[in-house]
Amino acid sequence: MSGPDRVRTYFIGIGGSGMKPLARLAAKQGYRVSGSDQALLEADRARFESEGIEVFSDVDAGRLQRYDSVVYSSAIGPEHPEFRAAEQRFRAGGLRLFHRMDFLEVLFRHCRHRFAVAGTHGKTSTSALIGWILLEAGLDPMIAVGGHPLYLESGIHAGAGDYGAYETDESDGSFLKCLAPYRLVLNVDHDHLDYYGGSFDRLRSAFEAFARSAPIAIVNADDPSLATLVEAGLQSYTTDPTAEPRPDRVCGRFDGDSDRLVVKTEQGRVGTIELPVPGRHFASNALGAFALLRAARVAGSAELASDEDLIRLINRFPGVERRMQLIGQIGPVRFLDDYGHHPTEISAVLKALRHRTEHGARVLAIFQPHRYTRTRENVAGFAKALRLADHSWVWPIYSAGEKPIAGVDAMQIVREAGPSCQSAERGEFEAALQVARAGDVIVCLGAGDISKLARDFLRSRSDSLNK
Repeated sequence: MSGPDRVRTYFIGIGGSGMKPLARLAAKQGYRVSGSDQALLEADRARFESEGIEVFSDVDAGRLQRYDSVVYSSAIGPEHPEFRAAEQRFRAGGLRLFHRMDFLEVLFRHCRHRFAVAGTHGKTSTSALIGWILLEAGLDPMIAVGGHPLYLESGIHAGAGDYGAYETDESDGSFLKCLAPYRLVLNVDHDHLDYYGGSFDRLRSAFEAFARSAPIAIVNADDPSLATLVEAGLQSYTTDPTAEPRPDRVCGRFDGDSDRLVVKTEQGRVGTIELPVPGRHFASNALGAFALLRAARVAGSAELASDEDLIRLINRFPGVERRMQLIGQIGPVRFLDDYGHHPTEISAVLKALRHRTEHGARVLAIFQPHRYTRTRENVAGFAKALRLADHSWVWPIYSAGEKPIAGVDAMQIVREAGPSCQSAERGEFEAALQVARAGDVIVCLGAGDISKLARDFLRSRSDSLNK
């Protein structure tokens, strides 16, 4: 490819969570970036335009004549007019056509030491944590994650150093395109099975292929679905209190009362992680990040921090937006926002909040299901998770572009969850507020527009929104 300053690059679906950071990283590297998205949020439009990225709300296949390369994601179907036009020009040799994951590797090609994170849950927080450690170590890394790390004003970092960190995407199998030499597998759970023909075994096999194809991969020994990789001798980490560290295994002992994790290697106790994000799930993910960076240092990435410094940097991690984030308060009732949209994630959030709330305080949950396919596959799981809240409300399903599925709706979850769960209209927060007592926590859960609507609601209540 020519120098980036001469490459006019067009992103189809530029507002997608995986596309936004790539478009902005490309612009930072000197690419002349434009893109289209019919569902673009105004806040994203304003951010793009402030960074010199031209965005369009309409679809216009003729527009692509002006560009040298086009980037698309798996969310763009083969019948999309702009994709069809791009594919025709690509076949005629008129432009370069990149899947999102392939273009990510182009942007990171100067990073000899790349760290990639895979897993059904925790990818964003963990890749952001690795990016934070690399940044604080003075290594000027590239960082690309789907969420917004709180330590980056723009949510990305276009570093010029030899190091980089990014999260991968198993939903469309594109993580198998990954070229990173250092890889971390956090977990495998029942999600995105529609892509894998409804087969969990095929999903698990894809994760196994992701790990096995890397020079160095670290896997979570506590996840039974990754047992084959552990048995095959891949390096691992565990929070099992009965496990002993080995040269190929890092151990952590989690104390849920204090949210502390004591880390041990084969050389003995290293130190204690004072978890910046509460709960066992982040404890496990933080241990995985530690294990991966440690393995990379042992393998020859000498600039990486010592074990003790890794723990010190983890303890200072500011976190990621929408991960049990306090977004406001109305009187004595706090509002939290979390991206959790799978039963496992929701359970982890509610368990952590119940453990942290003061005696007598309650946890109230407002949940917006995300995608008809995910809801169909997880009705019982969502219901079980929401029963961990004292009261819960379920909004209609956020489609995320999917077509409705006959018989699949939010009421299935409500009926399964029992009397403490009720249905509510999209944007309904008052019902929870009326039930809330002093000290209670209202947590808003979902990957749709619930976060924006919650902030809009709090903003309408004068100074209740955290700035």
